[in-house]
Amino acid sequence: MATPDPADKAAPDEIDLGHFFNLIYKVFHSMFIGILTFYQYVKRNFVWFVGLTVIGAIAGFTINQLVDEKHKLDVLVRPSKDDINFSFDTRTYLYDVLTEIQSDIKGKDSLFFGNLGFKAEDLPGLEIEITPLISEGRGLLDTENDIISALMEFQNSEAVNEMLESELRNEAMIDQRITFYFKDPVAGEKFAKKTLEYINSNPYYDNLVEVQRQNNKMSLMSNDSLINQIDLLLQAFTDKLNKTNSGSEGQIVMENLTGMNAAALLELKTELLADSDIRRMELEMNDRPVNILNFGKPHKIDKPLFKKNIVFFPLLLLGLFLAGSFIRFLNRKSKELL
Repeated sequence: MATPDPADKAAPDEIDLGHFFNLIYKVFHSMFIGILTFYQYVKRNFVWFVGLTVIGAIAGFTINQLVDEKHKLDVLVRPSKDDINFSFDTRTYLYDVLTEIQSDIKGKDSLFFGNLGFKAEDLPGLEIEITPLISEGRGLLDTENDIISALMEFQNSEAVNEMLESELRNEAMIDQRITFYFKDPVAGEKFAKKTLEYINSNPYYDNLVEVQRQNNKMSLMSNDSLINQIDLLLQAFTDKLNKTNSGSEGQIVMENLTGMNAAALLELKTELLADSDIRRMELEMNDRPVNILNFGKPHKIDKPLFKKNIVFFPLLLLGLFLAGSFIRFLNRKSKELL
């Protein structure tokens, strides 16, 4: 039987390899032709590209000079709240009153502007918005499944209860950012100050804040009195211990101390100190219905690069030119086919 020639086995491999290199050559050749075609197109229309870019830049610069730029002012605020009983919360009031103000601005309500000492035409381009500084959906309460899993795993756990209470407080009240937009920075800043004064001029919430402050002051006085009494009892307990006598067999005799629970007194003192700390913070932070954390300064709004007229108009003109060239190319090809 004849044996196959090794040259016959190598022939298909050589043919396949040659075909592979031929394909690579065709791909690179097509790319090279495409690059040359694009170069010729750019070279042929170079004057158009430069001219349209210059015209667009001049048009954008001119429009920027004619159109007034807007300014913005950010005010960070914190609505008053009750961290002890959760019975006092002015965030709803803040959102409601700002919704009313936005409606008055949009409708150019002369009565509203007059109450603040302005005229609607004195504040062109005026806008106002409010956003929370912290996302309301984040944290421990992201999903109901997380809460259920935590409660099932740590039933009756004091640590879980404390975490849930802390998270509920964070969710119940978060700081807010009120942003004012306007064209005149001087008039806009004055309007922002008058608006915050207007928001804090509500007699009902102003009275609630004052009642809350008085309650906190009275609670602080009561806590301080109880803490002093606990300190006296603990001091008396310590003095008693120092005066204990040792029996003949080394046993310690403690007289009249059986009714004293020092551990409970220390725990009560810790709770009173924590309660006092919260109330002192509330006294410092809640002195108005809406407390101002930071009143910013007016500054120009920085537009993204592609939203600036000086960039937008050249790109627009070049895009229209390229679109026209592509349409002419399609028309020419369709005529050749027909």
